[in-house]
Amino acid sequence: MELAKVYEQYKSLNNQLQTYLEKFIATEEVTCDQIKPTLEDVQDGIEYLLNRTSELTVDEAHEGDLKDLKYLITDTLFLLMDLINFCNHNELGRCQMRAINYLGKRKRVEVFGQ
Repeated sequence: MELAKVYEQYKSLNNQLQTYLEKFIATEEVTCDQIKPTLEDVQDGIEYLLNRTSELTVDEAHEGDLKDLKYLITDTLFLLMDLINFCNHNELGRCQMRAINYLGKRKRVEVFGQ
């Protein structure tokens, strides 16, 4: 099923992003110029997946799954847009705080399933 493939690709890309953000937060000597290219590359991948979900057709039983996947992808896309925007304005502290909030949200989802 194509929906499951797109979800697995999203999950893999998002896990890579989370690992990168954790390293970014833990590193004291980092600049916006160093992290921005990676964020832009991940954003390109997330946009590609969002476009793929727009092309998917699913049966009625999986419409909710498709909607959930689109939400996850869009949420990650908004994160990346925020982070890149903070980098564009050289606001590393705000970038780090946004990343911390995102990671915290993801951890709560894993623990509580919300």
